[in-house]
Amino acid sequence: MEILITYAEFREIPLGNGLFAIVDAVDFDFLNQWKWGVSQSQHRLYARRSYMVNRVSKKIFMHRLILEHHGINIAGLVVDHIDGNTLNNRLSNLRPATNTENCRNSKGHQNRNSKYKCVVANGKDGWMAYIMVNRKHIYLGTYGTPEEAALAYNKAAINYFGEFACLNELPNSVEISSPVTCLICNKEIRRDAKYPYCVTHRHLRPGYRGRNLPK
Repeated sequence: MEILITYAEFREIPLGNGLFAIVDAVDFDFLNQWKWGVSQSQHRLYARRSYMVNRVSKKIFMHRLILEHHGINIAGLVVDHIDGNTLNNRLSNLRPATNTENCRNSKGHQNRNSKYKCVVANGKDGWMAYIMVNRKHIYLGTYGTPEEAALAYNKAAINYFGEFACLNELPNSVEISSPVTCLICNKEIRRDAKYPYCVTHRHLRPGYRGRNLPK
């Protein structure tokens, strides 16, 4: 059964400069007793407020205060925004996480070759997919289209990261086509290769160093 969310279930708290934080209606009165502003970190915006302790200015982030207010222990942890919107501070969008888990849920940086996370152009070979696990690059293969490579990343991310996987948005029709392989050893080769042989068995292709050329 689909659950419809009405505006009455959440409220907006002004942060200045036309920005708002979204919170659950049940948390609104508690949070709205203070004035909130915006803090920027790594190109992301967060709701935060300042307060004084022994004449020393302190800062607290709204997302951390909400979890603490609901009795959730976040000592030594960061707070991950599940949907990637750091101003969506509804309780259902917040979860405690380690720094590593929080990074896994980031969208990553787009590059000039691809709009998808962990997908890069690989010259004439196609599109290469990779994933970072414990600071190590894992090669996921080369594919004919960026969408296929993005799908390969999505599947690997779910396998490695589970609920913290940040997936590429793709049409439902995208499927990974079968790789082109060498006739001898089944090693994956370039999709646009003229002959179906890998580097190891290239001596078998016609024309290699005079092979099968007319006298």
